Amino acid sequence: MSGYPRRRHLTVLDVMTTDVTTASPLDGFKEVAERLFATGLSALPVVDENRKVLGIISEADLLLKEGADFDNGRHYRKQARREAGKAQAIVAGEAMTHPAITIQAHETVAGAARMMHKRGLKHLPVVDSENRLLGVVSRHDLIKVFSRSDDSIKDEVIKGVFGRDLMIDTLGVVVEVQDGVVTLAGEVERKTEVPIISFLVSAMDGVVAVSNALTYRWDDGHVDLSSAAPRARVAGPF
Repeated sequence: MSGYPRRRHLTVLDVMTTDVTTASPLDGFKEVAERLFATGLSALPVVDENRKVLGIISEADLLLKEGADFDNGRHYRKQARREAGKAQAIVAGEAMTHPAITIQAHETVAGAARMMHKRGLKHLPVVDSENRLLGVVSRHDLIKVFSRSDDSIKDEVIKGVFGRDLMIDTLGVVVEVQDGVVTLAGEVERKTEVPIISFLVSAMDGVVAVSNALTYRWDDGHVDLSSAAPRARVAGPF
């Protein structure tokens, strides 16, 4: 399906928050804790004077000072040594997790969601090509794609998928959208168009599911298009 037309998807830039509360590596432990409590955030990017992201300091990092138990036979494990160091931290640069997992603004919302799920993250700092902070994207930001209206989705199915991408006449085709679920009915010209339409519609931002009941007039699944292609002439010696 890599040969199918590519659609424009919402990117991290479209949904990220640009008004970001940050910490400096020299901010005191108590100062960072108060900032997290006051803002209701679970983590802050730690940035230098040029806004380059150095790490992330989270509630979990701070709680190590109160709740960690390092006298349980795990003294020589790397993770235990790292946690012990955080528990003794007095500034953000000592308590933060680094390097930070970041994402660039041009990545798709779907890509950001996959990264968060894989890494078990709630937030991702958004950076430019030089690792400077542009914003933060959260799980809450990512679900914005599903707030898209049914009318907007229907319009893109008809004008975008059928019209622009595949140039298929929609006469005799019915498109309905209810709560993000797209229902397709009617008849198209060729059998091979049916799965392509499903693929493109399901990949649209805001689409929850696709119910494809399209039929076709011509079964072209058995046609070998390569045999119909013109043969290239092989140049002989001069």
